[in-house]
Amino acid sequence: MILNLIVVAVVLGLAYAWAVRGFFSAFLHLLCTIAAGAIAFAFWEPLGYLILDALPDRGFLAIFERVAWGAALLLPFSLALLGLRFAMDKAVPANLGNATVVEYVGGGICGLFSSGITAGFLVIALGMSQIPTSFLGYQPINYTENKAQGVGSLAHTQRLWIPVDALVGDAYGRLSETTFASSTTLADYHPAIEASGPAVRLSPGNGSGRVALRPDDVRLTGRYIVGDPDGGTPADDLLIDWMHEQGAQKYVGVDDETVPAGHLEGVVVEFLAGAKERSRGNPVMVSNGTAWLVCRPEEGAGPSITVHPVAVVSRAQGETTVYGRWWFDGKDVYVSSVGGTSNVSMAFEFLVPRGYEAFAAYVRHTRLPLDEGATPVRYAGVAERDAAIQAEGAILRGEQVAGASLDLSAVERVSIGASIRDVPRDTRWLRSTASLPRMADSQNLKQAGFTLNDENEVTNGDATMLPTFFSNVPQERARRSQRFEMGRGQTMLQIDVSNDSPASLIGPAARIAPTDEPIRLVDTRGGVYDAIGFYYKDSEQIQMRFTPSAPIAGTGELPTLSSSAPERELQVYFRPSTGVTVQYLAIGDTAVLEFDPPILLDR
Repeated sequence: MILNLIVVAVVLGLAYAWAVRGFFSAFLHLLCTIAAGAIAFAFWEPLGYLILDALPDRGFLAIFERVAWGAALLLPFSLALLGLRFAMDKAVPANLGNATVVEYVGGGICGLFSSGITAGFLVIALGMSQIPTSFLGYQPINYTENKAQGVGSLAHTQRLWIPVDALVGDAYGRLSETTFASSTTLADYHPAIEASGPAVRLSPGNGSGRVALRPDDVRLTGRYIVGDPDGGTPADDLLIDWMHEQGAQKYVGVDDETVPAGHLEGVVVEFLAGAKERSRGNPVMVSNGTAWLVCRPEEGAGPSITVHPVAVVSRAQGETTVYGRWWFDGKDVYVSSVGGTSNVSMAFEFLVPRGYEAFAAYVRHTRLPLDEGATPVRYAGVAERDAAIQAEGAILRGEQVAGASLDLSAVERVSIGASIRDVPRDTRWLRSTASLPRMADSQNLKQAGFTLNDENEVTNGDATMLPTFFSNVPQERARRSQRFEMGRGQTMLQIDVSNDSPASLIGPAARIAPTDEPIRLVDTRGGVYDAIGFYYKDSEQIQMRFTPSAPIAGTGELPTLSSSAPERELQVYFRPSTGVTVQYLAIGDTAVLEFDPPILLDR
């Protein structure tokens, strides 16, 4: 309701302003506005990727990720409009007089169109930013409430009184195929651009989930097809699986109409550590608005359509190889990654209507061209697909098994027990704890640059401090901080890598390892858990880092150890999944330490 009033005020107010200025001036401004809009859409995606690549992983500037896609649209629109308007004023400095009626009517009409375009760009850009799901009472895409058709599916459910966002998207989509035609048209790749941002904002906490990902934080690793992509398979035969025995899942497309037949398109995506949420445990959290598929008619005639997923395939528990397929069959259904694996693989499944073919996938606005992926694996029906899910997630063919190719030529082997509970108490170089090095003052931690949650647990941060930082423990219990934040199904390991430790980073294996490869734990199934922080102390300073969403990229990011400075202390932090069995500490593909027997993380 509020946004409707704002849009009406902006459109009518600007239309009146141009009506007063006259028809000729308003007409020239309309031309500038149309051209600025075309320039904005032309630069939108490249500029969005450029902004996201330039933003740091943490710190003050990192928050601009929340508005990156909206800014990438508004900035070129605003700059192009200002530049074109300036050039137009220089080229045509004088106005052209007309009859009074022509001035007001013509100026008002031109002003109405130009203000509508401006307001449309504002609404679309706002929709792509991290704002509440229903912003000022407007939510253009939402869960359908028709239980007979399929509650939980996403459909266009609301329009503005003056639908400036939809009109701008449709108008420039048509222009991209005619006047502003190119090889990659807006109409093809973004058939409903006004709804993509609001769909991504369907996340827990009233839209508090991430709305953008850096291009390198997500990648397409595989595809599969279920059913007959040529003749089509009845939808009821495709929307049933081994996890549900209540009949077929109900589903409607974005036009709120049922899809009678088609095929399932599976898009396997790997989320890297940088794609994780900032919330407790730093999971990857997805909904059926997180990803979408763009499909075009196979015969080449007709517009493209947007398809949202019906289900997602992911690991069921962090400590097992059990995978499941989770339906998007209700409101506010969110699927979260489990455990502490650094990279998370999931497969989004889309019901592609008969007569259409998929050609591009998006995850939080990042485009994944399907023609660059591997040839899709074919499953004749859901039974074959389900068997591939149950076979230790074989359907997620993008997962990597890192433990099989490690260089063991200089590995150090230790034997300290078959589980973390068996590790002797006097083993100080390996600890299973989420405790800070020492109890600290929460206010001092915040002033140093660390982020804390409501329980005074450290959630993120990186700082250099004096050696006396942990000396003063506050008397007030409410100001004491003594733990790092942990998520469900996670275990924290603190490994001392100082000079005299079996895991020392100045040992033979560590010395031959590249400095730009991540430090990681590898379990017996090949699961990888990158280092997420460290604690360093010498006679002059303390450095502490805990950045789960930005793992340590290599030993080059760690403070330097030296055989000539044995007093230097360095511990590296990991947060693997509870229940996995850790076998190696490695730097890239070089094993530094082998646990023999492997250690079960059973607490």
